[in-house]
Amino acid sequence: NAGINGQSTMGHIAAFKSWFPHVPDLNVDYFLILVGVNDFFVDEQVPAYGYDNILLSQPEKKIKSYFLRNSALLFLVQRLEGLFSAKKRSARHLKVNFKEINWTSEPLLNNHAHKLKKRLDQYEARLEKLIEEIHSFSSNIILVTHSATGWWYMDDNIIYGKDYITEMDGQKFNGVDYYIFSRLLNAKSIQVCEKSNGICIDMDKELTLDKNDIYDWMHYNPKGATKIAVYLFKKLQNQLYP
Repeated sequence: NAGINGQSTMGHIAAFKSWFPHVPDLNVDYFLILVGVNDFFVDEQVPAYGYDNILLSQPEKKIKSYFLRNSALLFLVQRLEGLFSAKKRSARHLKVNFKEINWTSEPLLNNHAHKLKKRLDQYEARLEKLIEEIHSFSSNIILVTHSATGWWYMDDNIIYGKDYITEMDGQKFNGVDYYIFSRLLNAKSIQVCEKSNGICIDMDKELTLDKNDIYDWMHYNPKGATKIAVYLFKKLQNQLYP
């Protein structure tokens, strides 16, 4: 288990650059990657841990890259910035009383695929890079889409979302917007995975999770984790040992 709290595809790529090659005798047939939920908020222009390993490759940025990798002070600043960012977008581990949330069925945005195209394109590029790293490790990918049901729920085929989540790219998002964008993100995940001949599991589409399976916006409680474990076991059993 190499999962780290709040990690996006950016952090997964960094792990292949700076962590896995240093693990003695690490020989992996499959990397199972649960992706999407943290990439919703990724801004490639904002420094984050592992950022320099991926994007700061230009010669003029080598000095900056070196200090980002080796400065304990800069690392601390990055961690504090990350904590502040997580708090701002409600991505930390929290206790949520869903009965106190204001819900709406109306999105704040329209034409999501067009307005979020840049983020979708960046996510696609990062995911392709991650799969390249996995293949260079002589391994295969098992990609699983993430279902974060805290910000939205469905009732009588109508999507209801938290009335406000955060502001991103100068635009306000609510839970209905998140539902729409996360569907686009997950579709992109499956598309890229299938193109690379990976094992692609659309858990978000196939597994029904509700508020009883989570303890905050996106983190599963033991009941939800067990439901996911049983689902993945059966899917992988059929995929790997038909």
